[in-house]
Amino acid sequence: MYKFTLFNNTFVVFLILLFVIDSLQREMTSLGRIQKSLLNHDLHTTHNSELECKEDYVKCVNDSRCIPKFLWCNGEIDCADGSDEEMCSCLDQIDNNKICDGRFDCFDGEDELNCFGCGNNSFSCLDWTRRDPKGMCVSLSRRCDGVTQCSNKKDELDCSILTPSPVNHDTVINYKYKDGYFFKNWKGNWYPVCPETQTWASDACLEGTGSLASEPPTITVNMNMKKEKRNLGPYIAMMPWGQVRLLNDCFAEIAFVLCTNQKKI
Repeated sequence: MYKFTLFNNTFVVFLILLFVIDSLQREMTSLGRIQKSLLNHDLHTTHNSELECKEDYVKCVNDSRCIPKFLWCNGEIDCADGSDEEMCSCLDQIDNNKICDGRFDCFDGEDELNCFGCGNNSFSCLDWTRRDPKGMCVSLSRRCDGVTQCSNKKDELDCSILTPSPVNHDTVINYKYKDGYFFKNWKGNWYPVCPETQTWASDACLEGTGSLASEPPTITVNMNMKKEKRNLGPYIAMMPWGQVRLLNDCFAEIAFVLCTNQKKI
């Protein structure tokens, strides 16, 4: 009789525990829905040209919503019109430790301008690997001009890059790609490269992969530029006698480079 009573009491306690757990789960689910609803309310509002955002929020360009400041320029689109990412400069997108670190990370080099006492349109030759105290300032227009200004040759490094897109490259961060549309820096400005530039393409693969190619890189022509009649000029090309020349037209063609069979240096 005692065992039977003990069993009944244990069973009752077990049922009570199940009831409590179920109630807690329901409450947590309800709380999650409320939080999600509040977040949607904060991030999504109807179109209103007179929309006012509360503190620490920024309004999308089309006035459709307000988003928290920390979501602005974070690499993910939060505004319906994409304005939270389209209007970002390279400096908005890179880590602070990449600014004035002695290496160009932004397409226009803005992360290295006005550093170490140099002016707004010049960069320092400061060699971070040797902590060279004699770093001189060089005008951006003398970057990648074929004439070495810095003792560490910094002004002639990273002069060729491959990018995933032939357009909207003004703020592209200088990531390293093994293939892409070919752009070359000449005297501080970037230009799309005409297809017949095998030597430059090899340089781009070396800078992009950090290794030498056992075979020449493959160069193809982007035909969409022709179909869309889109001109990205001026273009840059190397003449047969080795001279660099800017061209207004390259028949709407831009080189697409594929680096293959790379060998480590």
